[in-house]
Amino acid sequence: MSDAASCNEQGVALAGRGEHASAIAQYDAALRLDPTLTDAWANRGNSLVITGHFAAADASYRQALVLHPEHGAAWLGLAYVAMSAKSWRAAIDAYDAALAALGPMAMPMVYRGNALLHLGEVDAALADYDAAIAVAPNNAHGWNGKAAALARLYRNEEALEPSRRAMALAPQEAAVLGTYAAVLCGLGRNAEALPVVDQAIALQPGDASLHHNRALALHGQRRFAEAQEAYRAAYNIDPDAVDAHWNEALLLLAQGDYATGWAKYEWGWRNGIRGGDRGFGPPWLGETPMGGRRLLLHAEQGMGDTLQFIRYAKLAADAGAIVHLEVQAPLVRLLRRLPHVASVVAFGEALPEFDLHCPLMSLPLAFRTLWHTVPRHIPYLITDPAHTDAWRARLPPGLRVGVVWSGDPRRHQPSAHLIDRRRSLHASQLAPLAGINVCYVSLQKGEPAGQPLPDGLTLLDRTDALHDFADTADLVAALDLVISVDTAVAHVAGALGVPVWLLNRHDSCWRWRMEGDLTPWYPTMRLFRQEQAGDWDSVLSAVRASLLALAATRR
Repeated sequence: MSDAASCNEQGVALAGRGEHASAIAQYDAALRLDPTLTDAWANRGNSLVITGHFAAADASYRQALVLHPEHGAAWLGLAYVAMSAKSWRAAIDAYDAALAALGPMAMPMVYRGNALLHLGEVDAALADYDAAIAVAPNNAHGWNGKAAALARLYRNEEALEPSRRAMALAPQEAAVLGTYAAVLCGLGRNAEALPVVDQAIALQPGDASLHHNRALALHGQRRFAEAQEAYRAAYNIDPDAVDAHWNEALLLLAQGDYATGWAKYEWGWRNGIRGGDRGFGPPWLGETPMGGRRLLLHAEQGMGDTLQFIRYAKLAADAGAIVHLEVQAPLVRLLRRLPHVASVVAFGEALPEFDLHCPLMSLPLAFRTLWHTVPRHIPYLITDPAHTDAWRARLPPGLRVGVVWSGDPRRHQPSAHLIDRRRSLHASQLAPLAGINVCYVSLQKGEPAGQPLPDGLTLLDRTDALHDFADTADLVAALDLVISVDTAVAHVAGALGVPVWLLNRHDSCWRWRMEGDLTPWYPTMRLFRQEQAGDWDSVLSAVRASLLALAATRR
């Protein structure tokens, strides 16, 4: 053995005992004797990483690769440095090179999956975790990664079994406990999740994601003050814990804390929930006067959101803006009726020239809206009187009640689909509405419209004449009442000042708060809330009693 090789071996022995400073000295001695000793460069990098000298480690690994481009251990080290710097794409490239040099190995596959998960490439990450499991079926990290990826796809039922497998293999590992808790939260089993995530935090108190999972478990149990503390704990550890900031925003808004909540809501741009960067530059948030400048207001998220926040277009016009709108195509014709709007275009169409822009759901922040200052100029949508009169003439006499029992399933958006499953009913669940002397008018569109109705319930269905929301608004204005789940038609009715009864899920959307049956957003709206998750029977029983009382007043 050469003197250089001997120094390298002594360095390895010292590193094995945890004496990394001495090990680095031995590697340096080896490299002074033989600068081409590739293993010494790689081993030196490993000890530099362990002692926190990442830049020096990076340089050491790269020198090893200059000498030996297929040195698998050096590629693994370089990948670790990239992961530590959150340079996910660079880490993936390094893991690719390491696996090409070393062949299939479970942990590099897991780590590459982790990097892909950080980039949002969840299907690719899932493939890596499955590959790791195939190589090492008893590798807890592979099972844990698979569970985490499935949870990110909102496939929590599928995630439960791999999460349990990971727990069986590594019951005292914080990351495994944290994933299991997250899966339980995703299944609505928040009370079960809380002690699991508490155990994980006891093992690893400095992990922001664990505190975020704890907050979700508390939030799901309506323990709001504790949940807020846990969200804050998450972003106090990691100021860029985007999801913790975002979910705290929803909690604050649900409690009516608009002063703080609207500012927090801007975190939705960081996690993609509110959309991507349009390249428009910073939005106008009320900091400068309009002075006749052209303001583009652009929609985001769902059509119900657009209908709720389009009320601010008048405030912007009153403040001196020339208002242009970019909205979803089914809303264009309805919103072109607004007198204070200069133009309305659909997504994908050429935009008008503008000086300033603001997303619709940032307007409450721009106008400093508080719970008690919500703009209430109702109605703020406009119907065509001739069309509404024509609908009145076509409908039978008596109490006319529009019904919507389901939202858009949106199966192409896993998170939205999961919410829709909680907010929507099946037509068969409307049985309590039968036997009441009213004229029910279907306002249900889309796939759920084909669901069979319960015996004894008849709906007048003229939805074939509803081509967009202008048509829907004209019909809604001819009704005495709308009964709807939390979907866009409820916003149409509220914005027109038509009485609307909202069938509200247990985990209510932030805009309806968490208690009470009234909302400042729509003075003619009444909220019928689930007392327990999934319990529509009690909601519809309350609606039936109220509808019988209303029908009795119309005799």
